[in-house]
Amino acid sequence: MKAIKILYLFNAISILYASEGDSGSDGGGGTPDYGDLPGFGEKPCPMFRCSTGYVAIPKDRAKFISTGCEDMGGGMMIQPNQAAGREKFASCCDQWHACYQVCGSPKKLCDDAFKQCSTVVCGADEECNKSANLKGMMLNFGGCQKYDAAQRSACQCTSKNTAEGKRLDVLNYFYKNHAPDGQGKASTLVKKVDTTAKMAALMRKLIEKYPKAIKIEKSSQEEMMQRIMREAREKKKDEEEKVDDIDDSDENIEL
Repeated sequence: MKAIKILYLFNAISILYASEGDSGSDGGGGTPDYGDLPGFGEKPCPMFRCSTGYVAIPKDRAKFISTGCEDMGGGMMIQPNQAAGREKFASCCDQWHACYQVCGSPKKLCDDAFKQCSTVVCGADEECNKSANLKGMMLNFGGCQKYDAAQRSACQCTSKNTAEGKRLDVLNYFYKNHAPDGQGKASTLVKKVDTTAKMAALMRKLIEKYPKAIKIEKSSQEEMMQRIMREAREKKKDEEEKVDDIDDSDENIEL
């Protein structure tokens, strides 16, 4: 099954970049949508659940970390013609990572939000749209593993009678660290978010309003690539120094 998905992925990439300059009958841009390709449809992932009598809420000191656009879906992927540095739609990738890390966020909602965000950010930029569209296809390539891991790290279970107090702690922590001017709002907002879904919706809105709450870090794949490149440069430098150190005194001998 994994081999079949890989085959579909590379076929889709080939079609995607071969379509440059094409346009539909309505005169719009030529960026196709490959979300319905076999093996790339939305896969339903079960949400985090607690035992009977308990509810899922965010952990007390919830953290939101983005490892960038290249660390989405089934793994790191360098795209053709990709410029160095953060993509134009990098903020959408950051929000996508954070969405997965909000306890109670459905996977499909996060994936759809990324696609909507990148469409707005890219606008009429064809290369940006192609790159974002390919990212959108990659979101389901890794199945539920990344989403499940994020939810397990983000959620905790608590009894229903203590849930409101713990949600209040989460909101107070967020406002204190990321939006000090709004700290007084927590006690009012917590009355409105009496379910896991409502709390998740509020946290997504807060993260979107205060994007600095997302910490940007390098992915393990990016660090590995940088280490390989650094070691290659050091090896090349050592070889050049060895060549410079070769004793050429024999060239000065008179014949």
